[in-house]
Amino acid sequence: MPRLAHSFTFALALNLAIAGTVQAQTLRGAGNKGTATYTFNQPRINRARVDWCHGYDFGMGPGTDYPAAFKGCGEEAANAFCKMSGYEKAESYEKDAGITDVTIYLQQMKLNPNPTRDAFKVIVCSRSDNNPPPAVLPPAVSETWRYPRVSGIRMDWCSAYDGRVGGPPNNPDAYLACGQSAADSFCRSVGYQSAGRFEKDEQIEDETIFIAQSALNTHSPKRDAFLYITCVK
Repeated sequence: MPRLAHSFTFALALNLAIAGTVQAQTLRGAGNKGTATYTFNQPRINRARVDWCHGYDFGMGPGTDYPAAFKGCGEEAANAFCKMSGYEKAESYEKDAGITDVTIYLQQMKLNPNPTRDAFKVIVCSRSDNNPPPAVLPPAVSETWRYPRVSGIRMDWCSAYDGRVGGPPNNPDAYLACGQSAADSFCRSVGYQSAGRFEKDEQIEDETIFIAQSALNTHSPKRDAFLYITCVK
């Protein structure tokens, strides 16, 4: 695993709360020129630690420690995580080297197959304060699922389909409880209270499943699904 050095300087004192687990949101600067920052301790996606590298060349074979196999380490991976979380960039970050926890490459959304891995101990994300604040909560009370699945199948944007509804084929009125309702159902199924953030993945060719019916969407050659869902307590 490459050991890439970086010279980022923390722009703020991190107010680490309860046993070092979270995550202070602060505003620096005056007027509308400040920067809002948010600290993610041991950031995770799909319940796996975010890998120190954005991607990995699986063509070189799992288990290789050849530096060229690791892509976009450090800053690129941190920036990708912050953008996924609704921020503009990574203000600063810190490596957690040589861990045995499961880690995930954000570029491919695949797990790191190596026996020991490098992850992020902390990522501080930032945005200009004149942008709307993202609806995210500390990792202690939230988790994000990228391409969420039910029974191994991409989850449909809608919870159910009512075949009794007439009209043209693939009538939009036949699709029930779409968007927030479907995302909330998914979050409840994995032990959370509701969906804080989510995004649509439009007109994909993958199979999708209606979460309320456990039935495949066979009503269109292309379907809408979820790109990600952030569940909150």
